Amino acid sequence: MLKAKAVRLFGNLFAAAGSLAVLYSAALFAARKGLLPQLPWLDPRAWLPADELVALALARVDIAVVIAVLGAMAIAAGVLVAIRQTAFLRAEKRRREDGLRRVQQYRADEGRCPYDTRLEPFLGPVAASRRDEDRRVA
Repeated sequence: MLKAKAVRLFGNLFAAAGSLAVLYSAALFAARKGLLPQLPWLDPRAWLPADELVALALARVDIAVVIAVLGAMAIAAGVLVAIRQTAFLRAEKRRREDGLRRVQQYRADEGRCPYDTRLEPFLGPVAASRRDEDRRVA
């Protein structure tokens, strides 16, 4: 249970990090359109290395689009992990509660004959007289 809760928390944090990346790319777009003031630390070209390969890649693809796509993929992966772990935790909780419910039902029926109030099917031996009645003739 603790491991599943930790994995669910990781999924939630991963989705939150992805949403921050999407918000960052939205801020980049807004700064380029003039809706936000120009902040030099906001532009990733200021802190990326001035390499020939990086300059070529930035000329072809906008870095804000790349960040937004990576953020959207992180959101999707984080939400998927969180949903799976939440379903697992709910199933475990139902299984535990079901076991406790059965214990309470059997304890309430302790004074009665146990063969009359069984909740599950009984697959024990059949009496000899009933065995002959149940046989089918071919």
